[in-house]
Amino acid sequence: AVVSTQSGHYGRESLQFECCGVTGPDDWPNYNAAYKSETAPERTVPDSCCKDPDSAGCGSAKTISDNENIYKIGCKVSMINFVENNLLYVGIVSGVIVILQISILVMVSKLRTTLEDESYENF
Repeated sequence: AVVSTQSGHYGRESLQFECCGVTGPDDWPNYNAAYKSETAPERTVPDSCCKDPDSAGCGSAKTISDNENIYKIGCKVSMINFVENNLLYVGIVSGVIVILQISILVMVSKLRTTLEDESYENF
């Protein structure tokens, strides 16, 4: 799992899916030097991991487990859950589109046959 140094890559996803990191908030200090405790002891996760995104600096804590203001679930799990929960709707929409396309093909084929039959009758 690679986490970008710019929190913007996962910022929107963190807010929409209420998650932090790929597998969890530990991804930030483990895979990103900007959030390692030796280089940035006051910063453990980006503010996009916060439950209240308007509170500046809420991603700061001595350890991730001490910080109750951040989401503890990873975005991978959260996105998989989102897709699984909405799979029925995707299937229904896809089915309707397939039925519409087949209906249109049948109607166009019938129209073509009708037009060809009429053109032969006029000769």
